[in-house]
Amino acid sequence: MQGKQRLRWIDIAKGIGIVSIILGHQGIPLLGFVYMYHLPVFFLLSGYTLKAGPVNAAFLRGKFTRLMTPYFLTGAAVSVMNLVNMVLREHKGSVIAATQNLAESLRAVFFASGTITECGGASFPSIGAIWFLPALFFALTLCRFLLHRFPDRRMAAGIAVVGAALATLSAQYVWLPFSVQAGVYACPFVLAGHYLRQTDWMEKPRPAHLLFGGAVFAVGAVTKLGSVFYMVTTHAANLLVTPVIALVAGYFVLQLSLLLDRVRLLKPAAAVAALLGRYSLEILCLHLFEMNTLGVYYAGLLARLGLPLRKRTVLPLRFCVIALLLALLFAARKLGGRLCAKKAPSEGPRDRTVDLLRAGLIVSMIAGHVPLDPTFRTMLYSVHMPAFILLSGYFHRPVTAENLKSRLWGLVKGLRYYLLFALLFMAEHPPADWPRLALGISYSDKLFSGAASVGPVYFFLLLFAVKLIYYLIDLIPQPWIRRGALIGCVAAGVWLGKAGWWLPWSADAALFCVAFYHAGALLRRYRVTEWADAHPWCYFLLSPLWLYMTVKGSLELSVRNYGEDFGLAILGACGGFLLLFLLCRWLTRRLPSWAVTFFGVVGEATAYILILHTLYGGRIYDLLERLLTQPLGWQRTNALLWAAAAVVQTLLGTAAFVAVRFLRRKAAGLRKKQLPA
Repeated sequence: MQGKQRLRWIDIAKGIGIVSIILGHQGIPLLGFVYMYHLPVFFLLSGYTLKAGPVNAAFLRGKFTRLMTPYFLTGAAVSVMNLVNMVLREHKGSVIAATQNLAESLRAVFFASGTITECGGASFPSIGAIWFLPALFFALTLCRFLLHRFPDRRMAAGIAVVGAALATLSAQYVWLPFSVQAGVYACPFVLAGHYLRQTDWMEKPRPAHLLFGGAVFAVGAVTKLGSVFYMVTTHAANLLVTPVIALVAGYFVLQLSLLLDRVRLLKPAAAVAALLGRYSLEILCLHLFEMNTLGVYYAGLLARLGLPLRKRTVLPLRFCVIALLLALLFAARKLGGRLCAKKAPSEGPRDRTVDLLRAGLIVSMIAGHVPLDPTFRTMLYSVHMPAFILLSGYFHRPVTAENLKSRLWGLVKGLRYYLLFALLFMAEHPPADWPRLALGISYSDKLFSGAASVGPVYFFLLLFAVKLIYYLIDLIPQPWIRRGALIGCVAAGVWLGKAGWWLPWSADAALFCVAFYHAGALLRRYRVTEWADAHPWCYFLLSPLWLYMTVKGSLELSVRNYGEDFGLAILGACGGFLLLFLLCRWLTRRLPSWAVTFFGVVGEATAYILILHTLYGGRIYDLLERLLTQPLGWQRTNALLWAAAAVVQTLLGTAAFVAVRFLRRKAAGLRKKQLPA
């Protein structure tokens, strides 16, 4: 780009590249040569438009937002459509099947690999064509660093070539997430594009360059030296010759694009290619969506049209579907711009990001109490309960001897939700069941083995115990003794939990959960959430930590399952918490104001939702089953039935919270009017 002027030949080259990518995914042997140039063209152009400078926060934030936002949105769309396909085509609507499908989609998004799916003994699904986006982020970041750190072209190019060789070598032993090796492998192409910009070869094309490039292109197209070149796996027919052929072939396509732009007779073709290139990123994402989710319907559609299922008939249908999806995307963007034109109204110091986070956590807590796929259950439980404790620690204020009394009184007042639950429970159950309220246990092991659980509301008592323990530790003046007390509490909690000595009010689990509370306090003290919000690329640091934790083990506080390594469990939960925080912060900035307000109120009503879920969740589900099984044919294990029950519980709990808040404000207003002037 030159200033704000858009160079049309760049869009033409992108158009040729994106069409070639779609052709390459058809699996037609005669079109295998497109792998020689379609991705090199994009990496060359990325280098051509790359500006030299330091790798600072602004650069990383801009590239991450530009590349990874469509990546995540595409992954979300594919995940939802996979669930739809599972119900419509496979006729599988059970909770187990739905959560298994969702877990596979989430793991694919987090691993971000195009083909290779093995890493560290664990297997992950492939994400498909959009592996290119995180790979491009790492390629641009590394190349900008090399350009800034090594002004000498030979030094920077040499390091890039060595890095590409190491990426190829390491790929034979381990494949890293986010297609990092593919990004490193592409660095020589990005640097070549950048150095091309410093010449006049594109402004003043040489016929000799076009002829030479055409000759190399032809040789590569008819031999395996050019056609066997897969940047997605850093694989080439020849380690040295094939990348050179791909580089020259990519340069030839750029020269051809410039020729298309300047020859008058080719203006119509150039206009179409430029239009496709201008929206090449959107087309890439939509192509992945239709290929992974809609391709299964092509056979039936072609049969209705009276056409055979062949690659030459699927190809035009594929382009038509992409064009339709692109039009729908533009319409959705326009509608979304109107809906989100007004920001959510400010409500003083209250951070709606936290409320949205609470809303998501309470819904996930309800979802966790149904039969789930083991992998999805591990992913869910690894973060949703610890995140509530992390949030409480995030808003912790230091306790001193002067404010101890008021802080303890505030802590006792927090038990009002458990008291409300106890009153409702006693109104419905005989006195013989009341003793369980005093124990307040989630489950029992060696102690109180005959006692019944109070259900999910044990969390109120667990959080009370966590805060009380942390308040007492906070009163210790010596920092080193305070740290020792924290470590001792966590170790004692782990030992008690594993030994089966589960205490009333989950006091043993509270000792372990002090670590989460302290982690939340540290996140606030060191402004980690603000830093993560300003540096969203930290996603690449947080997600492997959380994902590795879910692969290594589980975390379930109610049954004292702290994983194989409780230190990893704590770090992984913190990583998952920050990822959820970043997601909710992103949503608060892009959702319409009414949606932010609604979900914010749901987040404020978490205590009421939890009480209603514990007392009446089963009844609500049974009622919906009676109402919906007959007209809709839903079975008891149907995921939609469980989802409907979760929605109803959430709405009823929120309505109860709104009603109580309205009555309290009304009463406060009446008291204010009765006061003498």
